[in-house]
Amino acid sequence: MRAPALAVVAGLIATQLGCAKLFARQWEDIEEACQDRFPGDTLVESEARIYLRRLACYRRFVNLSDLAVTEEVHEATTNHAKYLRENGVLDKEITNLDQVFVENMNLPFATGQTVRERLLRTGAVTKGESFWTWDVWLRSFDPRIADEHADNPFIRDIVFQPGFAGAGIELVQTQSSVDAYMNVLFYLGNSDRIDWPVVYPKDGQSNVKLEWDAGVANPLWGPRITGYPITITLGASKSRQASNPYQARLYDAHIYAVGADGNEREIAYKAVMPQKFSNGSDLLNTIILFPQLPLQSDTEYRVDVTLGWVDWEEFKLESSFRTLRVGGTSTPRDSSDTSQPGDSGDSGGPVDTFD
Repeated sequence: MRAPALAVVAGLIATQLGCAKLFARQWEDIEEACQDRFPGDTLVESEARIYLRRLACYRRFVNLSDLAVTEEVHEATTNHAKYLRENGVLDKEITNLDQVFVENMNLPFATGQTVRERLLRTGAVTKGESFWTWDVWLRSFDPRIADEHADNPFIRDIVFQPGFAGAGIELVQTQSSVDAYMNVLFYLGNSDRIDWPVVYPKDGQSNVKLEWDAGVANPLWGPRITGYPITITLGASKSRQASNPYQARLYDAHIYAVGADGNEREIAYKAVMPQKFSNGSDLLNTIILFPQLPLQSDTEYRVDVTLGWVDWEEFKLESSFRTLRVGGTSTPRDSSDTSQPGDSGDSGGPVDTFD
């Protein structure tokens, strides 16, 4: 299966048909959550390390398990990067992403036609195991793109999955640029699953950006420039594994701008539910709320939703955040990203599920 991309999230404790409030370490900001190292960082080159370290900051910020480069996933990634480099694959015209992600076993340095075969070869997964992978091709690699990936709600859906199991990344020199190939391995409903939904921006967060530039208008989310997207990712329960990620459901949702006098004004939004899109891409267990207008400067927003799994748990969630003050000490960053469902922006990579 293929997916548009990935979700940043924050933890909350939810009671069935009750009200949930955030339960997470209250980092002041992303920078405070950053650390010099992440597990396995010595396996990757310096530029790739900058990119992964930044993504690790976001996961720590919302109290998810740390991003980690594992030897087995990284070996499979390195093998495929060598196949791409030595065969000049990325120097050719790419008309189909299978040219990048599927190996021709008649060519030198091929180690497996599919990503599953390559991960099995290095022992990253076992035969018969059910898992998900995200193959990522980052063209003209710039490690600073990590912030844009965190802004993009479709990319948040995968990068910040609770069941993250390991990653590998390798730079690939082409005739015209330095690209990167990355593989992310994760599970839906494994031993690392969480029992509550997670939301970004997280509860109590400040200096939240005002808008997101999608690159184009789309009936799915509305205008090209929307308010900063809110994502809610549902974890599996101890009593039930979420084998079907598309069964996450939003039953009711309200977004309020809270005035200085405490009065609340409801704002319009569009919701995008987990689904398989017509082009074969997926939005997994993440619900996206797109405010239809840019958010106001230095304003508190409250999100009040009722959600759950189809024919299963239903509960209420409440979270709030404050936007940055334009013209003050904080200034909005350019969060533009042309990613759309089925096109992970610069990554352009598929997500596959293996059962």
